[in-house]
Amino acid sequence: MKFLEKVSIKIQLFIIAITTIAIILFIILSVYTQINNVITEKNDEYAKELIYQIENKVDNNCDLVNHIVKNIAFNKIVQDYLLEEKLDDKYEIFKEVDKYVNNMMNLKEGIIDIAIKNSDGSIYYKKEGSNISAYRDYILKDRVSIYYSGMEEYNDNKDYKKCFVVATNVFSIDPNRRYNENIGTIYLFLDVNSIVGNMEKILSKQTNTNLYLIDRNGRIFLSNDNRIDENVEQLDIEDEEAFLDEVDDERYIVGMANLPYIHGKIVSRIPKDQLLYDISVIKNRQIIIMIIAFLILAIPFSITIRNIIRPLRKFKIFTAKINSGNMKGLKSKIELGGYGEMVSVSHEFNSMMEEINSLTHRLLNTSSRLYEAELETKQAELAYLRSQINPHFLYNTLESIKGIAADNEIPQIINMTKALGKVFKYSAKGSDTVLLEDEVKVVKSYIYIQLIRFENRFSVTYDISDKALLCNVPKMILQPIVENSIYYGLEPLTDKGKLTIDAKIDSRDNLIIVVEDNGIGMNDSSLAAIREQLDNDESSILWENTRSIGLSNVNNRIRLRYGNNYGLTIDSKYKKGTKVTYKLPGKVK
Repeated sequence: MKFLEKVSIKIQLFIIAITTIAIILFIILSVYTQINNVITEKNDEYAKELIYQIENKVDNNCDLVNHIVKNIAFNKIVQDYLLEEKLDDKYEIFKEVDKYVNNMMNLKEGIIDIAIKNSDGSIYYKKEGSNISAYRDYILKDRVSIYYSGMEEYNDNKDYKKCFVVATNVFSIDPNRRYNENIGTIYLFLDVNSIVGNMEKILSKQTNTNLYLIDRNGRIFLSNDNRIDENVEQLDIEDEEAFLDEVDDERYIVGMANLPYIHGKIVSRIPKDQLLYDISVIKNRQIIIMIIAFLILAIPFSITIRNIIRPLRKFKIFTAKINSGNMKGLKSKIELGGYGEMVSVSHEFNSMMEEINSLTHRLLNTSSRLYEAELETKQAELAYLRSQINPHFLYNTLESIKGIAADNEIPQIINMTKALGKVFKYSAKGSDTVLLEDEVKVVKSYIYIQLIRFENRFSVTYDISDKALLCNVPKMILQPIVENSIYYGLEPLTDKGKLTIDAKIDSRDNLIIVVEDNGIGMNDSSLAAIREQLDNDESSILWENTRSIGLSNVNNRIRLRYGNNYGLTIDSKYKKGTKVTYKLPGKVK
């Protein structure tokens, strides 16, 4: 900025012009980038929706196929056929099996063939002449799984199709014959097109997106991209989030979703340059138009500069005379030429000079009134401070109550008052940082009062190392959390509760304090809400309940003092209890 003060207005105006050009160019590029992002996001959202639709269709079709395969496996006729050992009886059952299998093939379009293999190795095919063998024991991993093979070529000398082999083991459900033994295998040969349904109808709505359905072996079995073969190495991705990819010097926006039934994937790929071609043309045209426009505006701009600088130079000379101490200049008037605005400036300047004395007097009067108002404010603050209740007054009052209890020989009141007095006296101390040993003492006084109040319905255990007791901590960080444990954890219990307070120095010289109870705890939703608030809370935000306020205040005080690496963490199980863990620097006094 000092550099601009030393250069002439003419140069400054040129700098403004160049800056304006740069800003406009930046705006054009920024708008172009934002439009690119919007178009990219919209296309990505549409591609995700398209993937979601196909994913649902695949899941629905696979559910139906699985249902058909399972029905065949558990059908009584099929079970009798696989269990029957007599050839004559088996042939009679075979007729029923053939009719049943034929009905099952009609349940879904795209079922090419169904095969049933006996445990002895013999195989029944609904259709004969297939080039695909059903000897596939290696593909079945367990007794209940339904296995989808990768894409295979089905050819029965009449028709050529791409298909999946869907297989499952058959186990006897007859309690009287080989119960629970593996008695055979069901194989269903499914046309890959029936996995999705009408793929062309789905893809007709989106011309920019290339979709690839990939089997478990990494081969494409369905796609709307005719330029790519079944080799899918260039689409080998693992992340389901969209990202940029570059193939053969062409950039793509790529996304992926898993197909768990067939252990495959859906991959979407949008050519980015093709998607943004029209926007790029518009951007280039805008830049050309902007350059032409500024060249045309250069002539009037130069004329404007000359008509502004000349009057300003005259004005500069006039003000220099006034600054030099020439008092006569205060009464003289200046006449500026140039544009009407410059004439108006000279007129206003002359009027200003005439009112300087009047304004000076008014300024002095205003300063005087402001000073008086400031004095009144200070007096009001002093009166407010004098009206505050001194915390020592409460402490002295408790001492009086303790004296009266001693006269009347009531030890419980004496001890409770003594404990409460320690708490008040501790809170009235001026320092905001204390030893953990002092924090523990005041918490013990507080717990003593609560044990009397709750008639010893809970016990307290302390496990605090000597080194931890000597650590500096913010004052009053233990009592709010202990209070939460008692009121929200232990008080609702019908059985006797347990409260544990531990503190130690870990291997990284951090002070770790744990306050744990075996109270009623919290459900998962309440715990998740409190954890989110602890991670994102700001001291200016009011929490919905007292429990959250205590946790928030302590957590914020620790983070404000030591940083976000320190603070509170909370764990809880419903009807099991709650554990609050402090993490502070292990600073020893």
